[in-house]
Amino acid sequence: EGQAWRALGAMHAAAGRGSETGAAFARSLGLLEDLDDVLEAARTRSAWGRWLERQGDPRASALLEAARQAFERCHAVLDLGLLTS
Repeated sequence: EGQAWRALGAMHAAAGRGSETGAAFARSLGLLEDLDDVLEAARTRSAWGRWLERQGDPRASALLEAARQAFERCHAVLDLGLLTS
């Protein structure tokens, strides 16, 4: 379910629906954290952080850094590469 909310957040972002985007990413992150799914939560932080970065929102850096650290802990090389590209 957390992954579906992340996908919905990405769809809202693509459609330019800002408030819906943030709400969907927040819901995704909450669900994934409740499940202790570190990797999927990091993927949500990455997607949310990149969206916030495009909006010029200063909260982006904390989300992206948390995602980077989690990707490193999980040895998620592909995700880390996408984050840093």
